[in-house]
This record gives sequence, C-alpha cells and structure tokens, in this order.
Amino acid sequence: MGRWFRECADSAEGTERDPFEPIAGTGGFHRIRKREGGACGFLSSANRCRIHEELGARAKPLTCRLFPFSFHAVEDDVAVTASFACPTVVANEGDLIASGKTLDAIKELRTEWFRTYPAPSARLQYVQGRSLSTASLKILRASLLQLLDRQDGLLRMALLLEDLARPRVVRLDDESFAEYLALTAPFAATSDQPMTPRAPSWNARLMRRGFLFLVAATQLQIERQRSAGSSFGMRVRMFRLLAHFHGLAGSVGAFDLRLGRDLAVDLSDPEIQPLVHHYLRSTIQTLGTGVRPVVDELAVAVSSLNAACALAKMKAAAAGSAVDRRVFTEALLEAVDVTHADYGLIARALTFFAAGTESLDAFRAASGPKSEAPEV
Repeated sequence: MGRWFRECADSAEGTERDPFEPIAGTGGFHRIRKREGGACGFLSSANRCRIHEELGARAKPLTCRLFPFSFHAVEDDVAVTASFACPTVVANEGDLIASGKTLDAIKELRTEWFRTYPAPSARLQYVQGRSLSTASLKILRASLLQLLDRQDGLLRMALLLEDLARPRVVRLDDESFAEYLALTAPFAATSDQPMTPRAPSWNARLMRRGFLFLVAATQLQIERQRSAGSSFGMRVRMFRLLAHFHGLAGSVGAFDLRLGRDLAVDLSDPEIQPLVHHYLRSTIQTLGTGVRPVVDELAVAVSSLNAACALAKMKAAAAGSAVDRRVFTEALLEAVDVTHADYGLIARALTFFAAGTESLDAFRAASGPKSEAPEV
C-alpha cells in the first residue's frame, strides 16, 4: 500500500517506509502513520482515501470503515453509537441504519469488530459503586427523554439525578434501588409541581472552566501536530494557556476568555436548537454504553455543550458576528474531540471536571450573555 502513501500533502505518491506504525502497549496493533501536519498519509490531494479509491472500501483498516460508529457490549445486547466528531452526525443527516443495506453493513462490521477486538460486557453503574440493572436503565432513559422535551426539563433532570445519587439512596440494595428509580423517574418526568430555578454554584462554574481548559489544551495539541511544532514550544503554550485561564496572561491562539462577553448563544434559535436537542437526545439514548457511570456519561456530554457555547462566543466575537449554526457546529466539533479519550489521565480529568449533575446547572446558564462572561 506504500505506493499510495504521501509523506507530505504536496509530495509525490509513494514511500519507502512502512505506512503503518505499531501502537505502544496494544500487543501488536498498528495504525496509519500521519503526516507532519497530522493528516492521514493516504489522503489524496482531493482529500479522499487512496486505499478506498484504488482497492475498494473493504481494503481499508477496520476502524476507518467503521467511523463514525462504535460498538459497545452491554449486559444483554450490543449497542451502536455515532461520534459527534463527524459533521454529518452533528447535522443529523445521512441514511438511517434501521433497515436495508446500511443495517446489513453495520451488522457485518459489528461481527468483524468483536471478532477482532473481543470485549466483555460493560458493567452498568449509575454512579461509581452503584450498580444499575438494564431494566432500570431503560426506565431512566425514557424519563430523561420525556424531560428533554419539557421547557423546564433540564432543571427537573438535574434534581432527579441528584435525588438518585443521594448517599442513602445509593446505599439501597439492588432491588430497593430499582424500585425507587422506577417510582421517582417517571413521576419526575410527568410532574407539574413548580420548580424554582437555581443559579450554577461556584463549584459548577469552576469545573466548567476546568473542562474548557481541557478542550482548549486538546485543540492546541492538534494544532501542534498540524504545524509540526516543537515539544518545548508546546509546553510553553500550555503554561501560557493555564495562566490565561487564571487571568494571569493574555490570549493563546484563538482562546481568549475575554471575547464574547457581550454575546449570547440562543439555544432556542431555530438553527441551533435542533443541533443541541439531537446531541442531548443521542446522549440519553446511548447512556450505559461508555466506560463511565451513567451520571458521568451525561455530565461529560453536557459539559461538552458548555464548552461549545464558550468556544462559539469566542469564534463569533473574533469574526465580529453573531453565534449562528455554522459557528456553533464548528465549536461543538472541537469540544467533543477531547471526549474520545476513554482511558488514562485525560479520561479521569474529564470525569472530574464534568462535575456530575452540576453540569446541567452550568448548561442552563451557558446561553447567558454578559452575566456569565467571567465563567467562560
């Protein structure tokens, strides 16, 4: 395959080096070498896959063929999720996979994936240490989806999740916890009891900024790969970025917390609302398929939206425009890049800074204008 590999975007096709390199610590798995700018070496000048063009789709590596989908072994089924790092997924476009040739292709990929990467079923947990049955998870998903369609749904969602995470509830035996969830979740989804809005706590605002820092740091790393910058220069930029987030230094690249203070992200905008709703609905529908407990899965997703709102304000302010669909889509794509780290230090940091149910309080305030500027 080396004949279709380009060492640089403007170089001739062909390389004497192996286009694939081993992945450390994986027991023999390899990945495609990237160019200095971070792009796949098999991309043509027209930004198309040369393996696909010359040898057909089946010749591509499995992970390439699978993107943007991922498969997850759960207790009594296999779940498929779609990555929001894909613009088509964010826009909710493309063919449905519920039937026909697309579904057949997904099933074939699923079989090949688990044959190549056998994995045990994920252990369902509500919060760390609190197991969750499949039946309870289905009830929780259904209730959260109902709440998502309510005007005050985010507040009620946060209160429900907090209630289920109280120490005395978490310590219930499995049967009692399942019974408690089965009673409280549907009630919360349909109750008309008035709710008093609440502002995000100091901790929620602090964690929101920490999560945004992780997103910004990830983007700087990606930029470094594209520009082939030095590791020392990257460390300097990271230090400056950290100082900027503490108000001790100026902006770093496109990241300036001072920008967008007078801008708002109108989540009810007819162009933006469908993107947000689609992202949250997809998150709720696939809860229980990740490596984190359910509450942390939802918190990381909501924190990504918080970060997207902040990034969108910066981008719009820098361009002298309002936050529109294009700007918000670009910001969301950047925000979810960091969530692909499902292991190691970054994954633990994401869970920590997501701040559990407090992320929902921060999200309700994320669309605010100047009053929320210091926190973004």
